[in-house]
Amino acid sequence: MAKGEFKCSKCDRTFSMAAHLARHTSTIHATKARKKTGKKRTAKPKVKRKVGRPKGAKRKVRRAGRRPMARGTAGLIRQLQVHQRQLTARHAELETQRAALDQAIEAMSGKQSARPMRQRRKGTGGRSTRSGSLADHIAKVLRQTKRPMTPGEVAKRVVQAGYQTRGKSLANQVSNALRQMRGVKRVRRGLYRA
Repeated sequence: MAKGEFKCSKCDRTFSMAAHLARHTSTIHATKARKKTGKKRTAKPKVKRKVGRPKGAKRKVRRAGRRPMARGTAGLIRQLQVHQRQLTARHAELETQRAALDQAIEAMSGKQSARPMRQRRKGTGGRSTRSGSLADHIAKVLRQTKRPMTPGEVAKRVVQAGYQTRGKSLANQVSNALRQMRGVKRVRRGLYRA
């Protein structure tokens, strides 16, 4: 037997530590049951629990107009969206009040108010195409072709249509312009049509 090996006398199994041998003999080769030490536990009588609220406990009353806090990111997003809608409605209300005040001041003084009310531009978002620009050429090419096209195909057709450029990455410019143009639909990844 090598140094540092401990051998079981009953099954000839070897262990590297005395503690392992002791554990092995007590679990595998134990003949006597362990004696329980300490006091015997007496079984407690089972108490029937009453269903419902205990006597004297106060019921939680939910106040009207107050919503419980929603958990998680989705709940937080919903709360922020509700708050945003409330602020937008309040903003519109204040704008109408301000316009009425401007009119009243103008009528009384006979002068125009110092800060004229800003009018919002009607129409959808997106850039307007300048004639001769890349976006203008792209729109013409897409209107002529009925099938969906890739940005590379559009770039070739744009050059054929007479667009002059010195840039080496025209396909990338076309791809970026296609994403921002209104009236251009993305059929699927890498394919666009007018």
